[in-house]
Amino acid sequence: VPVNVHFNPVDVLEKSAVMHFIEAREALEPSIAAFASERAEEKDIKKMEAALKAMEEKLKNPDEKVDADSNFHLALAEATQNFVFVSLMETNLSMYRPVRKQTLQSEERYEQSLQEHRAILNAVKRKDTQAAVDAMNVHLHHIRENVLKERD
Repeated sequence: VPVNVHFNPVDVLEKSAVMHFIEAREALEPSIAAFASERAEEKDIKKMEAALKAMEEKLKNPDEKVDADSNFHLALAEATQNFVFVSLMETNLSMYRPVRKQTLQSEERYEQSLQEHRAILNAVKRKDTQAAVDAMNVHLHHIRENVLKERD
C-alpha cells in the first residue's frame, strides 16, 4: 500500500539555494519598482490592477495563487519597459515556484502579500519612486522572514 508522504518543497531545496533566489529578488526588484514608477503607462497599471484582482479571487487555490502573484511581479517588470528585467523576473519566478507555492499557502501570508502588492502599485500610480522602492523592500523582507520561518 503506497504511503501518502507529505513533503515540504522548501526542504527539498537547500537553504542556501532558497536564499540565493531571495537575494536575487532583493537586488533586482527594488530597481524594477523604481523604474516602473517612472515609466509605467496606463496599460501597465491596468495589467497590475488585473493581477491584484486575480489574486483576490484566488485565495482558495494554492496553485493559482502563485500564478496570480507572479503575474503581478511580471506586470511590474513589464512597466519598466525593459525586456531584460521581464526576462530575469520570469526566470527567477519560474525556478523558485515550488518554494513560492509553499510560502503562499498560508491565507494570512497571502492576504499580507496582497496588501504589500497594493502598496507597491499605489506608489507606482503616484509615480513615487521612493515609496515604490520602500514598499517593495517591505514585501521582500516579509518573503525572507517567511521562508526562514518555514525552515525552522
